[in-house]
Amino acid sequence: MKIAQRAERIQPFFVMEIAKEAQRLAAQVADSADPMIFLNIGEPDFSAPDAVQQAATDTMRAGETSGQSLVQNHIDCLKRNGAAHRMA
Repeated sequence: MKIAQRAERIQPFFVMEIAKEAQRLAAQVADSADPMIFLNIGEPDFSAPDAVQQAATDTMRAGETSGQSLVQNHIDCLKRNGAAHRMA
């Protein structure tokens, strides 16, 4: 199959390469005492626990609406509730 010249000039989507590397690293520690949870592209196939949903709501209502604030609050909530090991 011949690929159009314009298509050959498309740059790789580096986010996918980073996601592949994260998945490789996660597999290395999956059975360890500290499994890796990586929050990257895509949609999960489960709903966030109620405590995480409430933490996200509280964070937004406090005016902390940047993506980093929400992600950090989500991680902190998982740690507090011990959910990190259950979700791995």
